[in-house]
Amino acid sequence: MVLTESMEKVYLPADEQDTISYEAASSLLKELWGEIPQTAISPGYNTNQILNYNYKHWHELFNARQLVCFALLSSEIRKIKKPNCALCLLVYSQALWNSTIYSVRFKGEGTGAVRPIFAHHILKPELAPLEANVWGTPKSSGSFLTLFESRILRALEYKTRPFEFRVTETNGKTTKSKNL
Repeated sequence: MVLTESMEKVYLPADEQDTISYEAASSLLKELWGEIPQTAISPGYNTNQILNYNYKHWHELFNARQLVCFALLSSEIRKIKKPNCALCLLVYSQALWNSTIYSVRFKGEGTGAVRPIFAHHILKPELAPLEANVWGTPKSSGSFLTLFESRILRALEYKTRPFEFRVTETNGKTTKSKNL
């Protein structure tokens, strides 16, 4: 499923350009390999499930294109001064959860919403995994951009202009509004 320039969601088969693009990402990954953590998956109650599928390192849960995106993104985040760097790292870690090809799938196909790796108590490969867009689109969830906007920007706005919600009922209809 891809998003067209007119913001329409359509299903297209992979084509030659997709293959060329992925091969370019694979080549770039070789240059960025030092940016990718090589952390082994430790045995544990739930992680044994992943180990049983012969995954040994956390980076194996992502494809080359995703690893390139996360390597570039983490490199830029490290240039940001505190405390904003910490805020970006929080969003970065959530975007990782939402981007693994190991078990990320649609919440409802066509909605743009995704279920992250830890949405269930079991860690098994998804039969129809989703390669979520790491950067984000106007109609996606769980990406760095959408999480940054929905979590960080909203939190910073609340910090400067705190509010409470006011709930009112008129003619049996309940409405909620910000009480600044």
